[in-house]
Amino acid sequence: MSDETSSKPPAEVDFSKDPSVTFLSKEYEFACSQMRYYDTQIFDYVKYLFTAYGSLISVVALLEKLGGTSNANFLIISQLLLFVGFCIGVLLVIMIMKTRMFFVVVARYVNTLREFFLAKQNYGFVNKSKMWVGPDIPNFGFSINSAHTWLLLIPVVLNSVVFSVLIFLFIKSMDNALFFTVIVFIGMNFVQIVPMRWYATSKMNPIDPGLNHSP
Repeated sequence: MSDETSSKPPAEVDFSKDPSVTFLSKEYEFACSQMRYYDTQIFDYVKYLFTAYGSLISVVALLEKLGGTSNANFLIISQLLLFVGFCIGVLLVIMIMKTRMFFVVVARYVNTLREFFLAKQNYGFVNKSKMWVGPDIPNFGFSINSAHTWLLLIPVVLNSVVFSVLIFLFIKSMDNALFFTVIVFIGMNFVQIVPMRWYATSKMNPIDPGLNHSP
C-alpha cells in the first residue's frame, strides 16, 4: 500500500488559487486599463490642439477680413493670438510626450506580467500572434511604426506653422521674407524634435524611466 502511495506523482499546485497570482491578475487588469487611458489621452490632446488652432485660424482670418494686417491694431492682435496659440501648442506637445512616457512604463509592466503568466502556466497556449512580452518593449524613443510618433509629429508641425506665420507678420516687409519664413519653419521642427528625442532616449531608460519622483 505504501509503495503504491509513494509511486503516485505529487499533486499539482493550483496556480489560479495562489494569492500572489490573484493579486498580479488584478494588477494586469488595472495596468491594461491605465494603458488604454494614457493612449486615449494622447489622442485627446491632439484633438484639443486641432480645435484650438482651428479657432485661432478662424479669428485671425476674421481680423484679416475686417482690417487686414496693414492695420496696426489688427496686426498686433493677430500676432498676440498666434503667440498664445503657439505657447498652448508647445504645452500640449510636452503633455503628449510626458503621457507617452507614462504609457511606455505601464505597457512594459503589462508585458512583464504577460511574460510571467505565459511562463508559469499557459494551459497549452501558444503565442502565435507574437504579442509582446518582457520589460523592454515598447521603446521610449521614437519609432516609425508607432502611432504615437505620428500623433506627436502633428502638433510639432502645426506649432512650426503657427510660429512661422507669426514671424512672417513681423518681417513681411523685408526682402526674401518668405524664404526666411521657410527656414524658420524647418528650424522650429528641429527645435521641438531634438529635445524630445533626447528626453526619450537619454533621460528615459529601461531601468530608471525618470517617472519616479521620490528621492
